Amino acid sequence: MPSLENIFYKLSLKNKEDFWKNIISNSLLIKSVAFFISLVEKFVSPISKESFTAKISELLTLASIMLLIFASPFVSTEFNANLIILSVVCTSLQHFIKPETISRKTDILLLSVVVFFAINFISVGFSPYIMASLKGFSKLIIYFLAYMVFMVNLGSMKNLRLVLWAMVFSSSIVSAYGCYQFYIKVEPYQGALWDDPNAMTFKTTRVYSFLKNPNLLAGYLIPTISFSTAFYFLNIGWRKLLILASLAVQVPCLYFTYSRGGWLAVLGILGTFAIGSFFIYYEKIIKSKNVKLFFIGSIILGILAFIGFLIKSPATLERFTSIFTSRGHSSNSFRMNVWISCWHIFKDNLLIGIGPGNTTFEKIYPLYMFSGFKALSAYNIFLETAVETGLVGLISFVGMIGLHILRSFWGIVGKTSYNTKMLLLGSLAGLIGLIIQGMADTVWYRPQVHILLWFIMAIITIVSRDEIAYGNGKDS
Repeated sequence: MPSLENIFYKLSLKNKEDFWKNIISNSLLIKSVAFFISLVEKFVSPISKESFTAKISELLTLASIMLLIFASPFVSTEFNANLIILSVVCTSLQHFIKPETISRKTDILLLSVVVFFAINFISVGFSPYIMASLKGFSKLIIYFLAYMVFMVNLGSMKNLRLVLWAMVFSSSIVSAYGCYQFYIKVEPYQGALWDDPNAMTFKTTRVYSFLKNPNLLAGYLIPTISFSTAFYFLNIGWRKLLILASLAVQVPCLYFTYSRGGWLAVLGILGTFAIGSFFIYYEKIIKSKNVKLFFIGSIILGILAFIGFLIKSPATLERFTSIFTSRGHSSNSFRMNVWISCWHIFKDNLLIGIGPGNTTFEKIYPLYMFSGFKALSAYNIFLETAVETGLVGLISFVGMIGLHILRSFWGIVGKTSYNTKMLLLGSLAGLIGLIIQGMADTVWYRPQVHILLWFIMAIITIVSRDEIAYGNGKDS
């Protein structure tokens, strides 16, 4: 019987990496780009190699990435785009001055991302509103650039640790302010209505911190909590206490958002960590009766604590059970009507969709919507992808996400380093959490969440590809 490692090794196409590397490396497009880059390098590198800029180019690039991750929740969409462009400029400068410091590796996961973006570009050409779709695609290009910046610069544990610390500190500030908002019973941002007026939780304070929307705040905290939890196990001493203090405000803050999708995502994160931890610590669990009892007991106590908490808090119980009441809750009814309308849009644009971007969606959706149910998106990441890029794009999207999930499982159950396992577990938990919330929400397409999504995808790729580079134990 094949082992789990071999199963995920084949399912994630890890065994086909050399095959795809050869295809990508020998393609006309890659050869043309490589030829152009080599010409620029020959001209720039000899002139600038000993310059002061060359000496600090790596530091500038890393600082720009840390600034992007740290500042993202505090600034506007336009400013986030500027931060991404800054990191691209710094990366380009470093590439031409010190090309040896930039990773140029390719594999099937990177190819799956490129294919997804290529299909989005093709869908622009078939869109009834080409200019609106071009605007939407331009936003996707910005995120793709962020993904590539992460891919070529975070190929070492040292760089990745610094970026993760930036995330921990940023999410701590965001969460602390969110908890403070709950303490002072902050009013909804600009009078926004975030709940069913007939619900018990209607007057409950829903925090939004610097992100101005509780569901968006929950979407931001899903990956930061996942990475912080994994990062906790990769540190020792006082660093553990810092991360624990961060989690002590992140988790309550997510709860205070009263985001039902966020709560379900936390359950997905906990489940992912429970399963992943079982495989990571399998030998210790099997060999030691005490460890086995502790592991099983922790899961049982966690479930009982969750049930007890729901029973103890009627407002929380109502909010949680409203997820399963179909049209009994106004926001549920709203989403179901939007989904029905979007399904009809998908059927009428089956192959390649209407084109990417919310501007295109807002032009076409009114032709299909139920009266009184205006929407900014499909409120479901898979349906949104199907509407924008059709069946071809949906297959590409599911394949891309699926390959990253399978590759994470391969690293977790395989013979990889401890650091690799934990980084992949944190990435996988964040991705699972975002998928769960994205099944009924629209926050995936906001920069504060979308940047972290592509950060997750990049980390899964580079860590599973270069697992040896991340060491065999906890860094001091």
